Amino acid sequence: MSHRMRVGVVGAGRVGAVLAAGLRAAGHLVVAAAGESDASRR
Repeated sequence: MSHRMRVGVVGAGRVGAVLAAGLRAAGHLVVAAAGESDASRR
């Protein structure tokens, strides 16, 4: 299969970042979104 996928990665922390980077390196179009709560900033 050699078509470009359009992929959305929502959250998943470091795993999501690595997944998105790998997909982008493979030539896919990637959009990522992440949130951060007050508790996780502490």
